[in-house]
Amino acid sequence: MRHGGLPTVVLPVSNARVALDACLASLGRTLPRGSAVRIVDDASSDPQLEPMVRGWCERSGLDARYQRQPSRSGVLRVLKALLDDTNSIAADTDVVILGADAITCPSWLQSLAACAQSTPDAFSLVPWSNRDELAAFPQLRAPNPRPTQADGDAIAAAARALAIEPALDLPPAIGACVFLRRTALDQVGGLDSNSFNGTAGLDDVCRRASALGWRHALCPSAYVARQDDELPRDPESGDDRDRLFARWPDHRERLARCFLDDPMRGLRAKLQGEIDRIAASGPQRDLFP
Repeated sequence: MRHGGLPTVVLPVSNARVALDACLASLGRTLPRGSAVRIVDDASSDPQLEPMVRGWCERSGLDARYQRQPSRSGVLRVLKALLDDTNSIAADTDVVILGADAITCPSWLQSLAACAQSTPDAFSLVPWSNRDELAAFPQLRAPNPRPTQADGDAIAAAARALAIEPALDLPPAIGACVFLRRTALDQVGGLDSNSFNGTAGLDDVCRRASALGWRHALCPSAYVARQDDELPRDPESGDDRDRLFARWPDHRERLARCFLDDPMRGLRAKLQGEIDRIAASGPQRDLFP
């Protein structure tokens, strides 16, 4: 039974079994029982991946389902096919797309759902993360290492205290976790899998939504870590960034301006301050020596 009121977690995978194993372990630890998880395999060549994932689905206590594409088609086509399949995901259900390198922390999905509810004009939301460029913490555009489980939980607890803060507008810069509002996704025509193969197609759909007045924003109350080793890049998505910048000529400038102006500076300081406050109220711990 799906845990009511929460988005469906969508996890496209292609090999990367070790990273995926850690991601699934974090989902099992942080999602409420009955939460909906849809794992779609883009024809992985690793013969151990499917039995590993199917076994996890059976043991997880979640509404978790695995399906495998018969042949490799690229992450964006995989996502579009899954979103179009109403037997897998109801047509009116919001989704959160995760990368296989994500490490989720307590209350991450509930925080994204609450932020989406309080920000009805947000098409997409991203959480804080250690490596996700514009949403990076503790330092912007720095190689912040993956925190330990205890430190990740502490950051997540501090982030939840920022739930009263409004979502902060950002240029689309998709990382390992992004919430998409389903009604708006349908309004803008869905994912353009004819033009894009990889995750640049998510940046594109966010830009198309922005053109219709929707927002892309940071959810200040959620934190999702990323593993230190980057996932292998899909060779078919090699030209996606060029296509993105050709379609949206100002996109590169928007990203650069956001890095220079750092509009998240104030929120990042508040998050660090909350971490320090929590640490001072209990056993002394240095999160980031």
